[in-house]
Amino acid sequence: MFSPRTTALALTLIGGLILTLGDVAMKAWVSSSKTGFFAIGLFIYVIGLCLLAFSFKFEDIAVASVLLVLFNTVSLIFVNRFLFREPTSVMHLVGIAIAIIAVGVLEFAK
Repeated sequence: MFSPRTTALALTLIGGLILTLGDVAMKAWVSSSKTGFFAIGLFIYVIGLCLLAFSFKFEDIAVASVLLVLFNTVSLIFVNRFLFREPTSVMHLVGIAIAIIAVGVLEFAK
């Protein structure tokens, strides 16, 4: 139905967003020391990483992994800024730009 590249992109995007939810649960655990948040965070991480593993069927492992981390990082910057009210630095933006360049380089290396 979808091309392999589109499928891999969708899986890594959804996986990255799910990992972001796991990161938020872990931050809640650190802030409150309630072990329930830790268990929820681990469960959510497993789901996100399963999506990454499925994406390996459609994309190179390096590209899929970088995409997942990129989507997770971008969404974390938004969560950090709007949910936790922490500032976004220029270095955050530079890091995202470097990650995008890395994905491009990995794609052209094929």
